[in-house]
Amino acid sequence: MKPGRLPGFEPRRVAITMKGNFGLRKSMVKRLTFYSVMLIVFFLLLTGLATIYVSHNIQKRAELRGLEKTAQQVAVGINSHLDRVTSIMGVFAEAQDLGSMDQNLLNPALNRLLIHQRRFLSELIVIGVDGKERARVSPFRIHQPSELADRSSSPEYQVPMTGRNYIGPVYISKQGNVPVAVVAVPYGRPDAVGKGALVAEVPLREMWRIVSEIEFGQTGYVYVVDHDGRLVAYKELSEMYQLFGQEMLRIPEVRRFIQRVPWDVNQDHEYLGLVGKQVIGSYAPVDLADWGVIVELPSEEAFAGIRRILVPLAVLLVAAVLTASITSSLLIKRITADLDRLRRGAEAIRDGDLAHEIVIRRDDELGLLAQVFNSMTSRLRNMVENLEQRVAERERAEAALRESESKYRNLVESTADWVWICDTRDRNTYSNQAVTQLLGYTPQEIFNKSTYELMHPDDRGKVANWFRRAVERKHGWKGSITRWLHKDGSVRYLESTAQPILDPDGQLLGFTGIDRDITERKRAQDILQESEERFRHLSELSPFGISMVERDGRYVYLNRRFIEIFGYTLDDIPTGKDWFRKAFPDPKQRHEVVATWLSDLKGAARDALRPREYVVTCKDGTQRQICFNPVTMKDGREFITYEDLTERKRIEEELLRIEKLESVGVLAGGIAHDFNNLLTGIVGYLSLAMMSAKPNDKMYLWLKEAEKAAARARELTQQLLTFSRGGAPVKKTASLHGVVADSCEFVLRGSRSRCEYDMPEDLWLGEIDEGQISQVIGNIVMNADQAMPDGGVIKVAARNFSFDGSYEFPLTPGRYIMVSIRDEGAGIRNDDLSKVFDPYFTTKPKGSGLGLAMVYSIVKKHDGHVTVESEPGGGAAFHLYLPASNGTEAPTVVEEKECAPVVGKAKVLLMDDEEIICQVAGEMLAHLGYEAHIAKDGAAALAMYEAARENAEPFDLVLMDLTIPGGMGGKETIGKLLEIDPEARAIVSSGYSNDPIMAEYASYGFRGVVSKPYRLADLAEVLYQVIGFGR
Repeated sequence: MKPGRLPGFEPRRVAITMKGNFGLRKSMVKRLTFYSVMLIVFFLLLTGLATIYVSHNIQKRAELRGLEKTAQQVAVGINSHLDRVTSIMGVFAEAQDLGSMDQNLLNPALNRLLIHQRRFLSELIVIGVDGKERARVSPFRIHQPSELADRSSSPEYQVPMTGRNYIGPVYISKQGNVPVAVVAVPYGRPDAVGKGALVAEVPLREMWRIVSEIEFGQTGYVYVVDHDGRLVAYKELSEMYQLFGQEMLRIPEVRRFIQRVPWDVNQDHEYLGLVGKQVIGSYAPVDLADWGVIVELPSEEAFAGIRRILVPLAVLLVAAVLTASITSSLLIKRITADLDRLRRGAEAIRDGDLAHEIVIRRDDELGLLAQVFNSMTSRLRNMVENLEQRVAERERAEAALRESESKYRNLVESTADWVWICDTRDRNTYSNQAVTQLLGYTPQEIFNKSTYELMHPDDRGKVANWFRRAVERKHGWKGSITRWLHKDGSVRYLESTAQPILDPDGQLLGFTGIDRDITERKRAQDILQESEERFRHLSELSPFGISMVERDGRYVYLNRRFIEIFGYTLDDIPTGKDWFRKAFPDPKQRHEVVATWLSDLKGAARDALRPREYVVTCKDGTQRQICFNPVTMKDGREFITYEDLTERKRIEEELLRIEKLESVGVLAGGIAHDFNNLLTGIVGYLSLAMMSAKPNDKMYLWLKEAEKAAARARELTQQLLTFSRGGAPVKKTASLHGVVADSCEFVLRGSRSRCEYDMPEDLWLGEIDEGQISQVIGNIVMNADQAMPDGGVIKVAARNFSFDGSYEFPLTPGRYIMVSIRDEGAGIRNDDLSKVFDPYFTTKPKGSGLGLAMVYSIVKKHDGHVTVESEPGGGAAFHLYLPASNGTEAPTVVEEKECAPVVGKAKVLLMDDEEIICQVAGEMLAHLGYEAHIAKDGAAALAMYEAARENAEPFDLVLMDLTIPGGMGGKETIGKLLEIDPEARAIVSSGYSNDPIMAEYASYGFRGVVSKPYRLADLAEVLYQVIGFGR
């Protein structure tokens, strides 16, 4: 093609013959001149508009193609960067064998990788198979185990566990204040135990660089959005942080990317762009991260060339019209030659010779018209050159595409899987180098050969059949497993996936596919089958019930323990409906259980436990508390374990009841202590008053009765102490014959009920606190009497009981005495049986709710046990298990005789925080002839004692309270006192009469003990024993 000539343009010649005289010719010249001018104007106008329209479309298409190419280049660059990051992580994970790496080596290995690849990685995390972080390394910091988190519910754990890489959303890093993305790759084989995920925080500086380095035009720009249309990268970093994360759905190209609309140059790609200007744009997806690259060029720049010629062209057209009009009227004779030149010039342009120049040496409109033609041809020539330049650019783009195809071929050649192409007769037409590693043959050795020859003989027929069907249906295949023969004779298992190759007419040309070596996976499956057989053997030995349920609800396996717990077999419960109907016969309960079960099943992930506790009805009608632990396996089946919690729940109820009693005991102990302090004042002053009254006087008798009433009040405080920490029993060997009988007869005095006893003569002696056990018997017998308002028989029996621990029972192995008390009353309701021993629980209108709670507390403190059984209308029976003594004889009880108080003379230091006790004890000591000095707490007592020693006026004895709220009590004081004076004599006193210190006072350094409240005679006796015998 000649320079300046339009390609493909063939001229069409027109012949014109002039006839007639000069006038006619002159008239024809006028008409021709007029018509020529009109035609030229029309031609110029049409050509100008067509040129503008065609040039505009050509330029727009070229610009859009360029934008598309630029978007693809940016997308390829970002994909390459992300692929490099995942490759670095994947190579590191496989090379280091993270699944089996020792914890002490894991953190240094991650730290080295972070230092070497700091350009691409800013933080590394290793997640184990259980979803928990095994290690985390940040720049200049290795996180401690306590900082590691559970990521089992996060996508960076869940996606890699399926064998795929994961690239998360973009966010601003807290450390570097730069956009980063989370990238996770799996490590370990999917079927191995030591698998997990390697997670990294990847800075997107490389993506910034790629975006910022792309230049096209003067004002074009690039930005990147995520799959939600939010901006994550922009060319101008200064504006990046302002725009980061903003939604760009108003931009059509962003919407096309999100909706995955295929990009077409014929679509309308002109719109209001990111910076608020009218732009043309294109997009390209970033496949690895599900991002989109948007490229925009302002329309003002894109169509600047077209718009620059609009005004000159319009001016030229107007000038041409005026020139033609004036020339037609004034230059009729000369116009013929000039028109001829114009005709020749037009014909040259028509013929595609854009280099032709029209020469009209005139200064009028025809000369200007010739210049317009010349200017138009010059511009058209420039446009053609531009088109040729764009064609050259397209050829360069095609060369780049060929280079990309070369890279793809290199990638195919480097993969470890066998990539192949075959024709419709299964003859190999291409294989990559991986076939050598898989089967031992080179690509040249199997070229143009049938692959049947390489297969195992037993699989050739099967493969031939489904290959024939694939050819007939023009369909590929996926996941087909076939045995192949290696060149060395060994058998390899290959998993094949293929797609058909079709020509434009839809005719099948062959297949292309990828085969992967799964020999090791096949061996692992065989091992798994063997493991399942071992599982079945172990499940039969499991202490828990186990069942397997198919996806359609059929029960396919029940272990031995399941049948032992519930009694049901597979014949009894073939389906889940049968199980729920029998295990939960109550329709309301069954509906609630099924609804909860389905809700848990819907919300739980695969392999996640869904523990629930239910009361299940067994085949024999009994009910048991069961903990269900169902888990949905990967194949959709349900694996359920059943733990029998019945006995554990009973023990937990026992422990809860003990906790309640202990909480009440703390309150009761405080009340008893304060009450004993008050009684000490009352009893003390009564004792002093009785010393002043005559024995035969009525006043003395009144005081004596008051003292008896105080003694009964003291017994009440003893009952309260049963609940307190100071209420520990003071055990001794005793016969239960007398204790049980005396307690029963005492309670039933004046009652219409009576007792019948069944206690053998050889009944073992008990190791008990007689007072507390008498209280236990009395409370139970009192309840039995109240349950029979019209009177009745209370049967009391006792038996020797030995427990060897061979079955579950809340007792330590040993010898016990079982005392049973049974009445003939209305019985106890089933709902109340579990609460009868709870503090403050009562069914009687005026009951306190402490009687049976006291029974439970006393028996437990004796290391025994108490049970109750009852049926409505059948009475109630209480069974006490009390520890038996190893002794054979009970100690002789010496009757206590009242004697006159013993007086003396000594200097006594009295330590007590209660004012009333200080007063009455001081009066009592003075009445007995002692010199009393008062101290409010241990610190004051020690100071007074030491000062008296230094002044050579020592105290002969110290009488100290055991408990001083907010101060030093007797236990601490006696230790410090003996450090000052090892020969010091001290007596301990307390309202907690059953406190262990009161029982073992000598082992703590005390010489004597007196319990509150004490009488004058009690105080005199202990003072005489300590001071009188000690001198």
